[in-house]
Amino acid sequence: MNKLVIPEISQQDIRDNNYPDDFFKAALAFEFDSKQEQQHYEQMVTALFFHGGKIPSGGQDQEYILRGMRMFRAIIGSYRPKHEHKTTVCAAILRCIAD
Repeated sequence: MNKLVIPEISQQDIRDNNYPDDFFKAALAFEFDSKQEQQHYEQMVTALFFHGGKIPSGGQDQEYILRGMRMFRAIIGSYRPKHEHKTTVCAAILRCIAD
């Protein structure tokens, strides 16, 4: 399973929707196992964005999951990237931290 290297960001970064551009580019280039898998996680991002809820997290390292959730929050609330890029990047994060 491919995993992103998710850097630590601060609470201030989350509030300011500030995230490393190099991470965003790497996540945008993330390779899903299939187009169906990508669509599944993109639908999950859309549901979380419009309806809220919990980010499903698997039995992975809790620190990795926490970094992923922080990065997800910073990116999903940002106006900087194009909507479709933001959805793809957040889907990649979910793919890495979800069960």
